[in-house]
Amino acid sequence: MNPASLWERHRGKIIGVAVAVILVLLLKLLGFFWTLLLLILGFIGFWIGSYFDEGEGGVEELFERLWPRR
Repeated sequence: MNPASLWERHRGKIIGVAVAVILVLLLKLLGFFWTLLLLILGFIGFWIGSYFDEGEGGVEELFERLWPRR
């Protein structure tokens, strides 16, 4: 079995284990609350980045969507 077929067959498992190892290291090094804050901010950054990738507008449209004017 070559590494390419191993990656194709078990990609999700490999990525899942890698994410779990990184998460455990972060928890050990930073603590629970700093790791939680890092994950929350990472998710927010991912959400904002996907908003811009979809071409829905610029910064002004994003702020208007989050905090509409009255």
